[in-house]
Amino acid sequence: MIRERCACCAQALSSYTRIALTSLQSWGSPHAFVVQFLIEPLLTYLFFYCFGIQLSDSSLSVLTAAFVGSAWILALQCSANIVAFDRFNGTMSLLTLSPRRSTALFIWRAIVISSICFLSSLVTAGISLWLTGFEMLSLLPLLGLLLFFATVGGSVFGALGSVAGLFFSDGFAVTNIFLILFPLIGGSVVPLVYFPAVVAKVLHILPLCWLTDAARSLWSSQSSDAVLYVWPVVALLAFWIAATILLWRLSARVQRNTGHIEGMGI
Repeated sequence: MIRERCACCAQALSSYTRIALTSLQSWGSPHAFVVQFLIEPLLTYLFFYCFGIQLSDSSLSVLTAAFVGSAWILALQCSANIVAFDRFNGTMSLLTLSPRRSTALFIWRAIVISSICFLSSLVTAGISLWLTGFEMLSLLPLLGLLLFFATVGGSVFGALGSVAGLFFSDGFAVTNIFLILFPLIGGSVVPLVYFPAVVAKVLHILPLCWLTDAARSLWSSQSSDAVLYVWPVVALLAFWIAATILLWRLSARVQRNTGHIEGMGI
């Protein structure tokens, strides 16, 4: 009996994993996969670095902040594609009308895709450090921790943006706004010290701001203080996860009451 259950669970996870991988735009093409998860993050690092170096005294602090910002953007894009994939393939009603099984499927898909994004960010960050010649081997564990939370945070906001996009005719309307705003107000390009004090405090409701602050502190002699930034990040991620779940439940309620949800014009 136990073997049968284990075999059934293994088969279900295998099927869920295949479904998760098909949600990736580059799946099925090795060249596109390399571009999405290797070339594109490296170019994002370069973009953030070239603009951020003009506003910072330390090139290393700019580079570490760019790592976090790029990991956030990559996870946001991939996570947003999960809901968009279901919407464009006409399976959104199955997700909203059968919540128990679809929730497990959605969570596993998010875990698989987030894991790929995290590994991509970690590998490309290591390549960037090697190319630039910075010796940060001792700080790689802390940098990996920040990249992990950046991947989780980007995945949460990707899901939030795509769920919010269900209420518009353009499924990527909110996600595209996120992709424009986060590099500007998240601290990856422009350090938050250049913002007015009140604005900077308000922006710290975003986990990305805490993560970029932590990343910029890695290069200083007090790099261990970067761990202290993790606790506010965890609390804020819990808040935004709850907001995403509430918005998802609202979309499911609209689906059940009206028979559709897309393009409601909210």
